[in-house]
Amino acid sequence: MINRTITSYTILNYFSEKGISQIDLYVPFACKCINKNASQTVSIEDLKKWFSEEYGLSKIYQGVFVSLLKRMTSLGILSLGGGCYNINKQQLIKEIEKFHETDNSSSIEELCQKLMLFSKDNFGVEYSIEETQNGILRFLENHDGDIILNEEGLIDRVARQTKKSKKLNYILSKFIIWSKDNSSETFQLFKNIAKGHALASLLSMKGVCNYVGKMSGVTIALDSPIIFNLLSLNEKVNFDMSSELLGILKKQGCDFIIFRQHYQEVLQTFNSTIHLLYTKDYSLDKASRLLKYAVRNKISASFLKSKRELLDSILSKWNISICEAPSMPNRYSEIDSVKLNELLMKRYLDNNVEIDDNKRKTIENDVDVISYIYRMRGNSPASNLKNCNAILITTNTALAYASKHPELSNVCHSIPVCMTDAFLSTILWFCYPDTSSDINEKVLLSECYNNLSLSDDILHRFYLEVEEINASTPISEEIMMHINTSKIVQELLESKTYNDTSLYTDRTTAEILQEIEISRNLKINSLSGTLGNHDAKFLKIAKSISSIIVFVIWLLLVFLIVF
Repeated sequence: MINRTITSYTILNYFSEKGISQIDLYVPFACKCINKNASQTVSIEDLKKWFSEEYGLSKIYQGVFVSLLKRMTSLGILSLGGGCYNINKQQLIKEIEKFHETDNSSSIEELCQKLMLFSKDNFGVEYSIEETQNGILRFLENHDGDIILNEEGLIDRVARQTKKSKKLNYILSKFIIWSKDNSSETFQLFKNIAKGHALASLLSMKGVCNYVGKMSGVTIALDSPIIFNLLSLNEKVNFDMSSELLGILKKQGCDFIIFRQHYQEVLQTFNSTIHLLYTKDYSLDKASRLLKYAVRNKISASFLKSKRELLDSILSKWNISICEAPSMPNRYSEIDSVKLNELLMKRYLDNNVEIDDNKRKTIENDVDVISYIYRMRGNSPASNLKNCNAILITTNTALAYASKHPELSNVCHSIPVCMTDAFLSTILWFCYPDTSSDINEKVLLSECYNNLSLSDDILHRFYLEVEEINASTPISEEIMMHINTSKIVQELLESKTYNDTSLYTDRTTAEILQEIEISRNLKINSLSGTLGNHDAKFLKIAKSISSIIVFVIWLLLVFLIVF
């Protein structure tokens, strides 16, 4: 049976595309539940129960139902009397007749069948219909629009993931990217499901009503990864997403800046990556995101130099100003920078991120910039987008989480000082729908590519085990160079682990080393075969030339004898 929740997400998106927005999206659901289950009155508890049973929408908090009942009362569907919400049957029927959503169950079942076939054909992994449906829901939970504001929910989702579900998450990301290029109907259906899920998440998110007001005059500070996106030095979809997000913010009247620390970070990353590509003296487990991207996509040092030369023109194109530290407002208390540093360090260590000198410098820069955003907001709490004054946009989820910790500042902001690009994109789509924008598609694809990006934890374990093997059984310099600088390591680790650390076994490193050796030997044999073919050709040519010379000499001798 097709999961009711997935079907409900397609219905939510259908109503949204009909021009219904915010809490009104749930009115058709409520009307149908009431018409089926109630006779005279309805309560919050009734709606909560029916939404879960009929539509699988069980994660809606009580405040949404309070607002929903009030909205239905204003529409004349309900009336409040005697402490109860009484049903106006005539108006209820009229409201139901307005909405005729289609049943997508068969399409969703076909989507699951395609995913199952894709998994079997490309990865040799078989799943049932139920497993694929649960996998889609888990993928969407991690793709939530409320991921920044619901840390406990995120921890719970991560804790519930199993080895099999993590593998399916990887396969599903591959499937979505594949369908974008090969099956537009499949991709559109999944996109509709994802948009419906985002709507459900945002409608249920506490504080979503604060994300109102045009952002005219709001200063948007950009973290260094956003700049690399704009330079098209990440996957193309991230360039598309960052460009479209800045385009939307520009229409809203925002100003763009990059603080000096992050600008210098961009230059330093360029310079170090260019140097390492020239010298080939690096190891991928300690490489920057830019270096990993360059290795995987065979980008040369000279290409990166040309991109570095374009940096200032990109900043000029988007009117991004380089800014120094802002001054302290009167009677303003600085945030607890030590606490923020500790929070970031803990998050990185919990995720097995190595803290070297470069990482410490990055953390120091991020702490400074977050303190600057707090300064720019001053002593006035940001209660909505319009009066938030300044926001830092990043791709760093750890920074977005840590920067909203309540103990950092005495001023409590309803709008976070730091947001991920994916979160802000989803919020803007939700609050200011624009039919010409399809930023949800870019957010979805960006999430897929992020799921495919090999984790630092996996790379670190591989290179640590390689060092141990090399210490006991020395590996040739040629093979070590191949291991440290070739993209084959990333590809093999990805295929063996599905980017899941729990699938990294005691045999994984040895298997990869063996495959690298086999690949090297095949190239050598191929080269030897090529050289052998060249030798045979040269020998054949030499024999032909010698035959011609002998023939010519014979002709000359005959000529001399005769004449």
